[in-house]
Amino acid sequence: LQQQQQQLQQLHLQQIQPQEQDQQQDRERDQEEEHDNRLQRSRERHQDSLNGLLECGTGEGKEKEEEEGEEEQLHHEVVEEEEQQYHKEEEQQQQNQKIGQQENQGQKEEEEEVRQNQEEEEQQNHEEQQRQQQQQGEETEQHHQDQWQNHHQDPRLDEPPKHLLCPISLELMTDPVMASDGHTYERSQIEMVLRLPKARSPMTNEVFPCHVLFPNHRIRMEILDYKDSNNFLFSV
Repeated sequence: LQQQQQQLQQLHLQQIQPQEQDQQQDRERDQEEEHDNRLQRSRERHQDSLNGLLECGTGEGKEKEEEEGEEEQLHHEVVEEEEQQYHKEEEQQQQNQKIGQQENQGQKEEEEEVRQNQEEEEQQNHEEQQRQQQQQGEETEQHHQDQWQNHHQDPRLDEPPKHLLCPISLELMTDPVMASDGHTYERSQIEMVLRLPKARSPMTNEVFPCHVLFPNHRIRMEILDYKDSNNFLFSV
């Protein structure tokens, strides 16, 4: 699960970063084209002014020359102001881009923190489940030892075959059922295991693919035969 989450995050970053780079390049390209157009228009106006000066040779031409000089000066001032505004806008865009990158970095750090918290919680749940299973196994083993200590003190009792004993309680089964792991258990014992979250097989330690139980009639008949052969001990 952790590897899948890391792969999804890497794929997400790989998809977002090229898009942001393409958008930034498009904005820079548009700004450069606008700046070049402004300079080109300024050059054309300046060339027109020079052409007008060449055509003027009288006092009226000088007056026109002065007017055109004033216009040219005004035009240069406008161009300089536009260039300053352009540089300000460019700086503002770069600043906004830095802020956006910082916000993205903060969001990534928050997502990483959430993911780590989820992993820690899952690890704690898994350890708690293992602890419960271990505790249950120890209690079951102790109960089995006590039971069989009493049984073995009675010489009349034939030891039952191991496949007739529940792998969980280690006692002779009365209602044997087969679980999805292919092993047979006492119904009440395996039902307690299946109630646990992410229940695992006591025999294989694998997660049960399903929780359906099937009666094992063959084992049940063998248990009945065993009880019949030791009827005097099971009649109480």
